[in-house]
Amino acid sequence: MPRLLFVLAASLALTPLPGQASESALGKPYGLLIHDQGGAFFYHDGPRTNRPSCATQDRWVINVTTSAGQAMYAAVLTAVASGRKIAVHGSGACSFWGDTESVTSLQVFD
Repeated sequence: MPRLLFVLAASLALTPLPGQASESALGKPYGLLIHDQGGAFFYHDGPRTNRPSCATQDRWVINVTTSAGQAMYAAVLTAVASGRKIAVHGSGACSFWGDTESVTSLQVFD
């Protein structure tokens, strides 16, 4: 029984935890790219904190196959067209595209 508890505790200790979500300060989005698999990629010129290790590309992705993703991408397009800055909040994971952190929310500023 103690050996089983040790194995269980060791397994839990070695289980990877999800990365901390990254955030960006105010900056302008640029370099928009739409992929045929439903990803809208963009870069952001503001500073970024807590980027997960999976995000080897310094960009963000929005899944535009959902209505929430389409709304977020419309906000990015609005920011680009009007020269406004945005703040981006990531998921801490690269669930949609393996090397790019997924966006969970963003805010457009004047």
